[in-house]
Amino acid sequence: MPVKPAKTEQIRSISPPKQDAPKAEQAKSAPKPEQAKPISSSPSPLQNTGQRVQMGGIDTNDPNIVALISFICMVLISAPGVGYVILGYTRKALIYTVGVWAVLAVLVIGVFVLSFVTMGFGSLCIFPLLLIIFAIDIFIIYDVYCMAKGEKSKLPDF
Repeated sequence: MPVKPAKTEQIRSISPPKQDAPKAEQAKSAPKPEQAKPISSSPSPLQNTGQRVQMGGIDTNDPNIVALISFICMVLISAPGVGYVILGYTRKALIYTVGVWAVLAVLVIGVFVLSFVTMGFGSLCIFPLLLIIFAIDIFIIYDVYCMAKGEKSKLPDF
């Protein structure tokens, strides 16, 4: 059986509907979405960006909070450089923390040897030496506090 041609009334136009002139102008003047920044322009994780960071509702760039966290870490694990990590100076934190641990290790070994040689009398020397380490730790915490306030670091950068 031959196929009959379709009626012209039933054929629809596939072309898109025409837009009104005001809507077309609004579409042209609408703000364009921002393009993504290239990955290479993002700051290094070891670089301080100066942005305020919040962790759990606490402003981590608040000088008092950063100094308190550094003090707590100094008391618990003798690592006052944790404040540098919060501020984005990871390398500086590692250098000062490992430095403090190395000096403590030398002191403990030295006092042990001195105590062995002097039959216990050398153990009295550890208290003044630990005060020196404590003073260094407090100065590191003070430096973290100053840096969180936006001041220049008092200790050298590596």
